[in-house]
Amino acid sequence: MTHDAELPGLEAMPEKDQEAIGRTLGALLTGFGQRNADLLVGVYADDADWVNAFGTAKTGAAHIVEYLRGLLPTPTSMPGSRLPHPRPACAD
Repeated sequence: MTHDAELPGLEAMPEKDQEAIGRTLGALLTGFGQRNADLLVGVYADDADWVNAFGTAKTGAAHIVEYLRGLLPTPTSMPGSRLPHPRPACAD
């Protein structure tokens, strides 16, 4: 999968850094786009901190990727999907 994006300032960086940034962004876009967390191995640092939009926090590459392995293939993580309506708790 090819991703073309303008990244202002990237051209001022050394070629080696440009290539590394391109590989990292490509892996992120492909991994999330294909809902395949295995493609994200090697993207996150061992001391990375990751927080999603719902406040779930993970630390470390292994924990982040393991969490994403469970999250990405779920139906509610697919584009256009909706979460089911919450059910009220009933008091007996």
